Amino acid sequence: MSGNVPNAMPPLPRAPKGLPANIAAAWNQLVSALEIQVRRMLAPPTLWTVAGPLTATTFTGNVGAVASAGNTQGTAAPLPYFFNVVSGSDGVVLPSAPGEILAIFNGAGTPSLYAPGAGLIYGAGGSGSPVTLAANTLYLCTGVDAADWAYK
Repeated sequence: MSGNVPNAMPPLPRAPKGLPANIAAAWNQLVSALEIQVRRMLAPPTLWTVAGPLTATTFTGNVGAVASAGNTQGTAAPLPYFFNVVSGSDGVVLPSAPGEILAIFNGAGTPSLYAPGAGLIYGAGGSGSPVTLAANTLYLCTGVDAADWAYK
């Protein structure tokens, strides 16, 4: 298992001798950033156990509380986080983010979830048709293209 331990990874090569200082510095900065990303990829997954109610402060990172607002696609509150904890029974709108994945945990309300612009949410009907989010439910959404989303 030592091959999967992040600290067991050998260091990546630094800039060769003889390069101009600015190129060597850029090389070393890039290598350091790559090492950090590789170590994160090799790190064992973090498992979360949640005791009690799920709130925006339960997790750390790109997580935040979103109060639903409006009752149309144009007036709904945007979902700006990777993990969005939604409250209320109005509307929320997905970003224009092809290939992105985001999570929505809906609390006690039943807000409407809208795709951005003229987009659609697969399974919700036509363009601009919302999905009603069930209370106390976690949804995973994937941006199919700049306007369309899939969810589960």
